[in-house]
Amino acid sequence: MKTRRTATIAGVLMGLAMLAAATPQANAGFVLVWEPNQSRTIGTISVWGYSAFFTTSVDPGTGQPVETLLPGSYVTVYDFGGYVPGSMKINSKEFKLTEQNTGITPKGILVPDSPSLPNFTATYTGPALKTSTSFINLFTLDTTFTERISGGSNFSGLDYKTSGPSTGTPVALFGFISTPKKDPPPSSSAVPEPQSLLLLGIGTAVVFGAYHRRKPHGRKVS
Repeated sequence: MKTRRTATIAGVLMGLAMLAAATPQANAGFVLVWEPNQSRTIGTISVWGYSAFFTTSVDPGTGQPVETLLPGSYVTVYDFGGYVPGSMKINSKEFKLTEQNTGITPKGILVPDSPSLPNFTATYTGPALKTSTSFINLFTLDTTFTERISGGSNFSGLDYKTSGPSTGTPVALFGFISTPKKDPPPSSSAVPEPQSLLLLGIGTAVVFGAYHRRKPHGRKVS
């Protein structure tokens, strides 16, 4: 389909690496990835691009794909800071993009979600898709924030099971993703207390570990 953009080698490798980090079963899933190659700054506005990757495999017992992208499948990015109203843009006719302050979240998944920050959901509207596909630069958003929280927010995804006794049931997934943040405040000449430095180090280790560790309960079939 013409709306499905061809991925560069770098984009594919990045997407597969993010998929492996975010997905408990790296052989299947519908995930969202921040796309640094599509993000840029124009004056005081930063344009952020997000790509989506659908990856499935064949069930050797049935010969059918493990999961399928059906109309209604979606990915959501939560708590996008500094959003410029009206700037969201979807770059594929096979998706629609919506804005809401809470959700949209798959049933049975709990995701930290601030009601004061907007969420954006790209919902698939095309025909059933049973082959692994990349949607490079699926949508873009403008922000007045110039800093980035690496893996500091969350995304969720939903596709459908198409093999085995649970065929037709939705499959939910969640993971971490980059979002914008405000510029840091002017640096202070005050020297942090040793306890503060210790807590900062612990916090960094926890975030890094959570970003790279696959959790068994991060995937749910309901």
